Amino acid sequence: MLSRMLPIASGLSGSAGAVIRRCAASLLLAWAAAIPAIADEAPASPPAATPPAAAAPSVTPAPVMVPAAPFTWTVYRQNADDPSRAPVIHRLVGSVHLLPESAYPLPSGLQAAYAETTGLILETDPSALEEPEFQKNFLEAARAPAGLKASIEPALYEQLQQRSAQLQMTAAVATCEPFRAWFCALSLELYRLQGQGVSGELGLDRHFYRAALRDERSVRWLEEPGTQLAIFTTMNDAQSAQFLAATLQGMGEPAGDPAELLRQWRSNDQPAMERSVTEMKRDYPDPYERILGARNRAWLPRLEALFGESKPLLVVVGAAHLLGPDGLPAQLAARGWTVTPVNATEAAPIRLPPKPLLLPVGTATK
Repeated sequence: MLSRMLPIASGLSGSAGAVIRRCAASLLLAWAAAIPAIADEAPASPPAATPPAAAAPSVTPAPVMVPAAPFTWTVYRQNADDPSRAPVIHRLVGSVHLLPESAYPLPSGLQAAYAETTGLILETDPSALEEPEFQKNFLEAARAPAGLKASIEPALYEQLQQRSAQLQMTAAVATCEPFRAWFCALSLELYRLQGQGVSGELGLDRHFYRAALRDERSVRWLEEPGTQLAIFTTMNDAQSAQFLAATLQGMGEPAGDPAELLRQWRSNDQPAMERSVTEMKRDYPDPYERILGARNRAWLPRLEALFGESKPLLVVVGAAHLLGPDGLPAQLAARGWTVTPVNATEAAPIRLPPKPLLLPVGTATK
């Protein structure tokens, strides 16, 4: 099944490769509790520089209009037996699994999507990912019998040492040693992302999951955790090595910067994200099929059955699952559902600094 999943080791670069690595790292973040050694040693974000001590006049910035409901669609189907009956309207929301604290509070449209629904649908069961038995199985599947160094070519191992030293990630590499190359690749991506201030615990799906538990809402999912795990555990050694080589090459590329993903999501820049998904399908059809295409098709029957219920549901899945002709909105529309993007806007929140803005001594003001 996975014999053609990964391209040659020099591939997976550019924006399409960034989508693959981002999807993979997002899955790993769901399992991060199983690897506390890496999570605990992730480098902290560099401290902000201390500004000089001359105060400038307080200025209130002009409001900027931004999308109120990024990557959000309404979904409904008219009752064929009773057209006069109002349809149940569901919300479909594209999640960013990795967010910084600055992403909160959420845009008003996303808060409304939660308030106007009564049940939550996620990709998989978050509680199962936290079970000790699942984490044990995950680590056992990731373990390399003879260790990482013995399972990859010496040149790749040397590249791993050099790249980790350049990126100040030697602690993560040491933690990788007992494991297979695919696990090391995902761990390095996790380590790097956490060092840039994003967290899986702050991801949109986790946020709504906690809210649903608090409000005692039903929480269901589209696939079992083992299905996600199998994306990686079924790789052979050659495929794992290719994935590690590609990850090492892609680290530091602008396309993989969490800030760019956050910009695309918050500004509802669906064309930019869809271009990356389209490139992924064109350049890396097997990873695309495994990570996005096949999973979308597998989710559709389950999703339609859930939408057939009488209560409005909020569906939160990775934003890449919602774009292009294989995306869930297009697939649902092809099956007769009315799928409409939510294009509301709102004034961006004005975040004044906690103290007066400081400018260098001698800076002229008007």
